[in-house]
Order: sequence, then C-alpha cells, then structure tokens
Amino acid sequence: MDLKNFLPIIVLIALALFLLIPTTSSEEKVSIDLDVGSGNFFSGEDLKVKINAFGNPDKIVVQLGSEKKEFPCDKICEIAISFNPKPGVYNLKAIASKQGIFVEKEVRIVVSEQKRSCVNNVSFGACSDEKPLYCDNGLLKERCSVCGCNESYFCSSEKCSLRAPKLYFSKMNFPSRVELGKEFLVSLYFTSEAHVPEGANYLVIIGLGKNSIEKNFSTKEFNAGESIKFELMANIQEAGFFDLNLTVFSLNENVKEIYTYFQKDALQSVLDIAPPAIPMFSELFVEGDDVVLSWTNVENASEYLVYKSADANPAFISYKFLKSFSAEENTGVIQALEKGTHFFVITASDEFGNESGYSEVKTALIQ
Repeated sequence: MDLKNFLPIIVLIALALFLLIPTTSSEEKVSIDLDVGSGNFFSGEDLKVKINAFGNPDKIVVQLGSEKKEFPCDKICEIAISFNPKPGVYNLKAIASKQGIFVEKEVRIVVSEQKRSCVNNVSFGACSDEKPLYCDNGLLKERCSVCGCNESYFCSSEKCSLRAPKLYFSKMNFPSRVELGKEFLVSLYFTSEAHVPEGANYLVIIGLGKNSIEKNFSTKEFNAGESIKFELMANIQEAGFFDLNLTVFSLNENVKEIYTYFQKDALQSVLDIAPPAIPMFSELFVEGDDVVLSWTNVENASEYLVYKSADANPAFISYKFLKSFSAEENTGVIQALEKGTHFFVITASDEFGNESGYSEVKTALIQ
C-alpha cells in the first residue's frame, strides 16, 4: 500500500489531536500580587502582608529573611499573614507554583528602630514618675509589680492601695436590750497617731452568739488624734442573752488583727421592748422669732422628736412633727417661727421605732 495515499489523512488526524490537547491561555497563566503598604516599618509593629494569586496555583510560599510560610491554594488564592521582624532590611518574597512552574514577586522591607513614648514622654517599657504607671506599647497602665508604689502605699493586683495605719480603740456604743428580729446600730470609735489619707481599708467582724457580721470600711481623710467612727447594723433572730466578740483588721499586704474585744452576755434579745420614758421640758425661752428648748434625757432614747401645734391640747392630731435631735442632745433651737402663739411637745424614740407619749405642753409667743 502506498503511504502517499494516506498522508493527507495522517495530517488531518495529527491536527485534530493537537487541537484536542489543552493549552494554557494568557488568562490561565499563574500571576501574583503582593501588598505590604509603604514597605517602611518600625520595630514592634506588625508587618501585614496581603497576597492574591491567580491561575489556579498549587501553593504559595512567603519568605521574609529566614522565616518561611507555606500555604496550599485552590483556584483564586487570597492570603493575609503578618510578620514581626527585628530592625533591618529584608527582601519579602511571594512564590506561586503550578505543575513545576514558579512565579515570584519580591519587595524590599525596611524595619527601623525608633524610640517611642507614652504621654508625658514616658518611654516604652519604662515607669512614669507617677507610680505605679507603666508605658505598655503606648498606653500608661497600673503595674506596681514593676514600678512600685509611693510611701504609705502597697502593691495589690497591680494597683497601689493605701496602707491602713494602726487604729486605737476609743469606745463602742450598742444597746444592752434589743428587740427580736429588728436591726440595731453598733458604733465603733477609733483614733490614729498618724494622719490617714482617704482610702485606708479595714475589716470589722462582730460575733453575737453564733451569728457573725462582717463589713469592710474605707476611711475618709482624718488627722492624727481625730476620731473615726465605724457603724454596723446587726440583728438577732432569737431571744436570750448573747456574748459580743469584736475583731478589727487592717487590710494591707497581709490582713493584720489590730483590736479585739469580748463581753459576756453583752446583749439581751426580747420579744418586745417598751418605749422609753417620756422626756420633760426643763426650759423654753424666745429669742426674736426663734425658740430655744431644753429637756431631760431619758434612758434607751436614740432620738428626741419635737412636735408643734396651734392648739394647746397634746391629744389633738394637729400636733405635727417639726424636728428631731440626737440622743446626746438636750437643747435645740426652732428657728424662723411666724408671729403668734406656738405649742410644743417632745417625745423620745428608741432605735427600734418605739416612741414614748407626748410630754407636757410648752408655749411660746412670737411677737
């Protein structure tokens, strides 16, 4: 058989096979974009790199100095990564590969060492003159474990707390008889030999029989020798006599006991307490449009209540509450009264709200 007769057919077949073999068009070629911004950075800053690769690469390799990162790709490849290089000059390379073909993009990176600071020119990683502030990456933060504290302060949880000085016990006030289930006040009085700035912290624990009451106190500023008062509300839920245990702690680096007190059968809890006795006016005189009243103190009174009326009969409802005075007071002034006749009575009330009856009536004429 003459092969010349088949030559045209062979050519046609070869051409057809050539056309069937896929080729890479210009749109399918691997390409890569590399974005790092200006290329100039300062030490401590993150170098953020964005890479877009096209043409269905198999993988992307990113290299900065000796640090290399590799990422597999599928079709369009979008990668965002970051480096934290030391000061120096680097070549950042991004290499896309596909079936043994490599496409490379390279940019020059300059990392400079720059001395930066927080406000008030406090250098990075340094302490401020204002303890315990520390310059942490541009922000002043409390860090007393590094910067310490000023005199009279101690470090706790990275903050400086005022060191509570020793207090000296003066007295304690509490009722000897209390009403079952009703709150009553316990007042503690202390002094200090040193000036105490605002913010010294103390813990007071009061034990009443099996019951315990705890309260933290943060002081206001007071001078050496001045009295400071702590007040706690307590209540007893059963009748009987109860011992009182008092313990006071200063809250510094360590919790330190500074005072203890014990009194056996200090309080009696009863189902009901009779109101205080009726106080009596001892004196009343007029000064202009003011009235000065004096009265006798009575036992178990927590305050005195003055009432005023335009009628002289104490039983009349027209008597209205006017002013209260503390248990320690026995003289009070009623100011700026209108012209005319005014009638006054006084009562005593205990801390459980039990109020005595009205006193005798006192009359004042304002002219």
